[in-house]
Amino acid sequence: MQLTHSDIVAPYGVDSIRVEGGFMFVGLSKADEGIVKVYNLQTGTSHQLTGHKGQVYGLAVANNALFSAGQDCSIRVWQYNETAGIFMSQAILNATNGDGHRHAVYSLTVLGQYMFSGDRSGALKVWDLAQGLCVQTVQRAHDNAITSITGWGENYLLTSSMDGTIKVWSPGSSPTVILNTQPEFRYPEDDTQSSSRGGYRQQQDIPGIVTMFGSADPAGRSVLMLATVRDRSVKLLELPAFADRGNLPDVSVRNEVMATS
Repeated sequence: MQLTHSDIVAPYGVDSIRVEGGFMFVGLSKADEGIVKVYNLQTGTSHQLTGHKGQVYGLAVANNALFSAGQDCSIRVWQYNETAGIFMSQAILNATNGDGHRHAVYSLTVLGQYMFSGDRSGALKVWDLAQGLCVQTVQRAHDNAITSITGWGENYLLTSSMDGTIKVWSPGSSPTVILNTQPEFRYPEDDTQSSSRGGYRQQQDIPGIVTMFGSADPAGRSVLMLATVRDRSVKLLELPAFADRGNLPDVSVRNEVMATS
């Protein structure tokens, strides 16, 4: 399938993109209109999903469903219809229909039976997909917008933010506390964390993180790729120590980039 520039962009701006399960999903916006364009990479067909107002910042896919996060403070659920061969609206998760976000939703991911979403205010929410309900909210997970959420290992969650930090969250101890409300670790470390590890380790603050993506290098080591508002390049950090692996060469990142896939 060949996609041209005009297929995707004009007259919309691209806010997010995700490729999964034989589909490419592209979040687009123009003025106060937000759509998700769906490309079937096997058949070459496409269709679009309407309903969002404003930008579509985040996309996630799980269990034959697409989840889209919007500037309109909503998360929309689209279920794939095998007969029609398209995704169709199934539910809207927002403050009107339940304990949804009250600020623009910038990021989301699905891990197992739960969906995790972060908004412009720094609130982090946990959704039970079977019930379609928000089961936990961490109101001040970050001091600014949560721009990316990803899983790490079997049980940990990583969040990045425009406040310039990455936080590692461990699982909670009860069915009502899916995540511990205090992060297990914060990068860059603050003075308290450094002292508790046996001494002060000076760490320069990093600028606001626009997007974060996790992958494995050829040796199987976990690596985070970060785009920040100042560096204009993709920074590499190796887990679990957050060791600096340098920057990807010849990569220019604009401030407006909100997602990678």
